[in-house]
Amino acid sequence: MFRCDDKIAIADMVIANNAIKLWEIRDRVLADNVTSGNVNAVSTITIARVNERHQMQMKQLYAVPFKK
Repeated sequence: MFRCDDKIAIADMVIANNAIKLWEIRDRVLADNVTSGNVNAVSTITIARVNERHQMQMKQLYAVPFKK
């Protein structure tokens, strides 16, 4: 589904912002018709697999309440 350039662009998104969520990456890929013009639909699972192939793991972020 993804070309080599598309996979590198996804990896660059994660490197630039390590707090990015999978659905945000998906929305950016679908909105960017220049880099990934051949992609009409993609799941978050596919994006997670692309990240795994680049040896990147994404964890879910959550807010921790601060106590004084």
